Amino acid sequence: MCYSLLKHCYWLAASEVQMGVVSVLCQPVKRASMLQQVSNIHELGLVTCSLDSTIKITDLSRCKVLHTVTAHRRGVHCFAHSKAFSLCASGGLERDILLWQGSTNRQVGEMTGHAASISHIAIDNRRCQVCSTQDAS
Repeated sequence: MCYSLLKHCYWLAASEVQMGVVSVLCQPVKRASMLQQVSNIHELGLVTCSLDSTIKITDLSRCKVLHTVTAHRRGVHCFAHSKAFSLCASGGLERDILLWQGSTNRQVGEMTGHAASISHIAIDNRRCQVCSTQDAS
């Protein structure tokens, strides 16, 4: 499913998936629930999403959680970031994609329409689209 970004002006990028505890050079970044995705985004820091319904942004140089995004009501499977639009998108069990500003963690939009939980999100900056897939229902 693809959404046009022209009316929302939001962005994303893909990243690696890792489960468990993320170990950085200083100490583990522990999560209450199984991690679903981990990405080191230069503009933000280490970004993780989890089935505990949160997205955490950690400063690797200080080994400190800077922000916790709590806009999701259920587990978060994936996120994407777009430098071009300075926004993030995330999705998971609740079947909606939430759009939020990486610098403030403020939710700025929502995209609906999936019939099952969202498994992957990507952004095509050139076409101004957010693309996503859902789990088999």
